[in-house]
Amino acid sequence: MSGKEASSSRSVEIIEAKRSFSVLIVDDDCLIRRIHRALLSKFTKEIQEVENGQQAVDLHRSGATSFDIILMDQDMPIMNGLEFYHEVDKKAFPFTERC
Repeated sequence: MSGKEASSSRSVEIIEAKRSFSVLIVDDDCLIRRIHRALLSKFTKEIQEVENGQQAVDLHRSGATSFDIILMDQDMPIMNGLEFYHEVDKKAFPFTERC
């Protein structure tokens, strides 16, 4: 099974196993965040949004919440998706997916 299939399979498992799951949307484009929120709100109400990777790092390090799924733009100002991954503990995010 490829990394992409494993990641997709894991996402489906989370959705099927839980009636409610938490999602973090990380994107500098508010239209993209709005689209993700509209699509995901059919499945969960636990959705948070931030505008860049640094805000996601700050949220992660605060320990205030954890997320089942993180949707992250790869190309953002301040800190992009790959920089986010390298900044946080890689064990916390074992699946990486590049398009």
